[in-house]
Amino acid sequence: MIEINKPGIGRYVGDDYHLWYSIKLISLWILNRPKDGYKDPPWLKVEIGVKRYGIFDDILMYFGSEYHFYQAKSTSNVLGDQINESNLTNDDDKLSINKIYDSYKKIKAEYGKAKFNLIIVSNRALTGSLRSVIIPNDGHIEEPFILGTIRIEEKLNLREIIMENLRDPDDFEDFLRSLVFIYEENPKTELKINPYFPPIFIENIYNLVKKNAMKESISGDFKIRYDDVLKIYHMNEVMLKLPLKIGVYSKLGVPKPIDYDETIDLTNEFNKSLENVNWNQILLKISDFKKRLENNYENKTILLDIKAHLSLGFIFGFIFRRTTGYNIIVNQLGEFWNLEEENHVINEKKLLKEMRIRKKKFKVNSQNLVLKLNFTTKDVNTPSERFLESENIKKKILIEISLNRLINKFDLKTLLNIILDKITDSLKNNIQKIYIFNSIPIGLAVFLGYYFNALPPIFLNEFDNVTNKYFQSVILK
Repeated sequence: MIEINKPGIGRYVGDDYHLWYSIKLISLWILNRPKDGYKDPPWLKVEIGVKRYGIFDDILMYFGSEYHFYQAKSTSNVLGDQINESNLTNDDDKLSINKIYDSYKKIKAEYGKAKFNLIIVSNRALTGSLRSVIIPNDGHIEEPFILGTIRIEEKLNLREIIMENLRDPDDFEDFLRSLVFIYEENPKTELKINPYFPPIFIENIYNLVKKNAMKESISGDFKIRYDDVLKIYHMNEVMLKLPLKIGVYSKLGVPKPIDYDETIDLTNEFNKSLENVNWNQILLKISDFKKRLENNYENKTILLDIKAHLSLGFIFGFIFRRTTGYNIIVNQLGEFWNLEEENHVINEKKLLKEMRIRKKKFKVNSQNLVLKLNFTTKDVNTPSERFLESENIKKKILIEISLNRLINKFDLKTLLNIILDKITDSLKNNIQKIYIFNSIPIGLAVFLGYYFNALPPIFLNEFDNVTNKYFQSVILK
């Protein structure tokens, strides 16, 4: 086999972005590896600065018997910039849906009936109007690297909104199902400050990836294989501080994980209507789970992969709250949310400009604070007001907080501070009960529970999509 240097190395700003994203994917091989190893080991190829582009121009990863084609679309944007309809409908834009579809056709022609995803990785998130016609696949956990998968089924208005200029192919729905958008602000920064991989490990993986990316074989393939990475891992194993991997799931139909240190399977508790779920029993089970961890593990850092109802996120964070000494990292759709991360935290003034915060005080005989949090496109207000009226709950203070974009790990600390400050400030009105209604990422629910301390009883309410109603779930006190 003859290897030659690839032309154009280092000429593109995006090269550094997708090289570091490759390193992140590889580090996840180690972080998410099964206890008994991979039965079908993953491998990865990286392309950088190639004049003659092939089927893919960035990253190809084989994992879990599927092919994942990554196209990195980074820009020198300001934090908060978004992908909108004009990007997808403009043929001159590198995010043109026609260009993406052309890539899909080439992959399909080459790989036939093999399972694959075409993944667009960008440092810009989808704008709210796009997210309103796209369903996040929040139940899929078989593939830990593409938890940001966007699944589009029976959303015909998407064709009208962003696909007017796309030819009307027979495989339109198949194309949409294979299409993935992942928001990744800065993989290099994330890896540099990751407390679980020492710098020497990241440096060795970087050298391996760069060597791969800078070689082009005239015959055969030059791949980064799992065994190559495992050798580097064993060289640095003593220095690695890997957290306890905990899986929590309560949603029926969610595949059961096999590579966690411990799991909490609560699906049997939810084989009934939400109205009849015994939330106090669930609270006891998670409390007992914490006792088991304390008895069996000295490690008090948890990497949490949670596919569950929002109330369970609050409960888990509350049981393992910061006063217990535990540190929690949440795998939020493939992005690790960690309160210890200090770099690139969004400025509070900037975030406040993007948020809508409304506080109202009522002249009624009440000691109740009602907190409504909405960081999605769902309607929280209408069903919550119906619930309050049906239960005859009067509001002394109402706080409504919303943000019309996807939140990410850089928002987390600032967002928590804003929400907690609003709650604390309201307590001077002799508040005795707090009612929470929310439509938020479950990672945020976990960290809110993690910081709930020395507060009046908190009444959590779970939304039932079947009945379009809120039901009281559990009281945290």
